[in-house]
Amino acid sequence: MPAAAKAAAKRYGARIISAISIALALSSVTPAAAQQQAAFIEQRRALAEAGDADAQYRMGQEAGTGHSEDAIYWFRLAAEQGHAPAQRRLGEFYFCAERARDLDLATWWFTLAAEQGDADAQLFLGFIYRQGLGVNLSPAIAQSWLERAAAQGNAKARLLASYPVDVNINFKLCR
Repeated sequence: MPAAAKAAAKRYGARIISAISIALALSSVTPAAAQQQAAFIEQRRALAEAGDADAQYRMGQEAGTGHSEDAIYWFRLAAEQGHAPAQRRLGEFYFCAERARDLDLATWWFTLAAEQGDADAQLFLGFIYRQGLGVNLSPAIAQSWLERAAAQGNAKARLLASYPVDVNINFKLCR
């Protein structure tokens, strides 16, 4: 352990040793490891550009928060091939992004993902129908989607489904 890390450990106690050791380990990437990582990223990009939906989805995840143009580009390519997580991410973008909010598109993408069993998309749809956001208010449809998501272990869906529809609860879905 470098002298600076030892000195800090004496001053701040044993907890800091772990944090410093982790930081030092992360900062000491060998050139060979960096080259290997760069080759892996290029391989994934080549797969994505060749039309691999999983690789396109991963490129979207790596492009940032999911609200960047690059992320949307890759998610859309994967979603158009029926990739449920990418469809849900596009639904989240259109539902959560203030400057680009489009409830019709959000509902459409969520529906495609939810019909394939994506529990988070089912949660969003349950919330949309429960609140009547861009759709006709429908407690029955809302409850159906929420129960499907809850059956897969989605705790938020289980919680939302447990409240009567006429009870207005403050519920945060967007990150």
